Amino acid sequence: METVLSRSQALLVLNALPHLGPITANRLLEACGGDPVAVLLADPAALRAVRGVGPVIADTLAAWKTHVDLAAEERGLRERGAAFLPVEDVSYPPLLREIHDPPIGLYCRGRFAPATTCVAIVGSRRTTQYGLATARRLGGELAQRGFCVVSGLARGIDTAAHEGALEAGGRTAAVLGTGIDLVYPPENRALTERIAREGALLSEFRLGRPADRQSFAMRNRIVAGMSAAIVVVESDIDGGSMITARFAAEQGRVVLAVPGRIDQPTSAGCHQLIRDGAVLLTSVEDVVDELSYLSGLRPGRIPDNAARGVVRGEAVESCDTIFTAVGVEPTESAPAGAASHDDPRSIEHTPYDQGHPHDAGQPRADHDRRAEGRSVETRHDRDHEASHGEEHGPHAEHRRSHAPGHGQRDGSRDPGAGGALAPEASPAEAAVLELFRGGAILATEDVALGLGWSAKRAMAVILRLELRGCLVKRTDGRHEEKSRGW
Repeated sequence: METVLSRSQALLVLNALPHLGPITANRLLEACGGDPVAVLLADPAALRAVRGVGPVIADTLAAWKTHVDLAAEERGLRERGAAFLPVEDVSYPPLLREIHDPPIGLYCRGRFAPATTCVAIVGSRRTTQYGLATARRLGGELAQRGFCVVSGLARGIDTAAHEGALEAGGRTAAVLGTGIDLVYPPENRALTERIAREGALLSEFRLGRPADRQSFAMRNRIVAGMSAAIVVVESDIDGGSMITARFAAEQGRVVLAVPGRIDQPTSAGCHQLIRDGAVLLTSVEDVVDELSYLSGLRPGRIPDNAARGVVRGEAVESCDTIFTAVGVEPTESAPAGAASHDDPRSIEHTPYDQGHPHDAGQPRADHDRRAEGRSVETRHDRDHEASHGEEHGPHAEHRRSHAPGHGQRDGSRDPGAGGALAPEASPAEAAVLELFRGGAILATEDVALGLGWSAKRAMAVILRLELRGCLVKRTDGRHEEKSRGW
């Protein structure tokens, strides 16, 4: 009697077959209209027309019952309280679907919350006490802020990150390089059971699959693919975490690295990542700032006003909509008759924030000194980029997306051209631009500190100026005035 398979069962069989990896499996599904049952029932000769499918794979598919005991696989899942999540399942990690070789399904033990933003923390197995403490602290602080901490359950940094998240009462997901019924390393058995109760264990490998070099590399791509950002705490130059970081960069994820001692081999990989354009991480706020910008505030390219047939007021209104959506008070345009940017009343004597009246009369000289103090660093950074190239590293595409012409609005100020600030600029915007005068390169927290604002308000005003083409964001996360060099 012919076995009648459901779609989920057919995907489970395809995922468990030998010789068949995720790339070829996805090609087969595409060739058969996305129907896994049709793949298993297809004529072997027809399957060979699919790129990557030879006689071995075609014969394996035709005789799948000799390779996979479907009943035993399903029984093993039930006994362990686990489930198989097909790629279209609502509990499947949403970001993982975006990579070019997503698993066609995942074994899951525990409960994974797909709506929760994931941040991966990875690093060396041979770590230092500094690395362990940093990973545990970051795991806990990210979990407290509502992120799901993802790692690979390996010795060292991975273990510390999982433990930190659990100790904080937050979510964590462990991606295994083995079948979900195996524990590796064996000393993490208690941690594995706790994650299964309070978080989720995930694996793309069939039950009983032992760990090997290939399985760990495949595991690393899932860790990167399901996460919005990847934090490397400690890694050798050739460590497995560097593979995860490379996957993350290729997948368009945010890559952050924790600096360490220059004489410590376990920090050499992190330093290399920072040189290549990864964000230097000093606190959990660096992760929050990057993800807040990318997921909540990052604008798309804004066409020229003439091309889209709108007036300036509509563009300003769209910016205000963004700020309102993220809970930031929109910065109002300067009313008619208000002091202009060149009017000495406009900056020095305008309160920057109702909550910080002591900064209301801060003189321009203080801002000029801050900008002057950063001018040497600015020239050094630009010289370094000119000699090493600015189009390299995982955030090169982000830099290119903010090149001249992207987001430029008619009538806005082009700092590189020496024009005047757009007449609708508010005192808050003028105050921020004043800090960037002289070529200063500033982070959001620098602007907030310099003006006595909250980080949220500083971020909102910086974004408005970025949308108008007055500021650009660098690969290190800081901003500067747009100049002819961009």
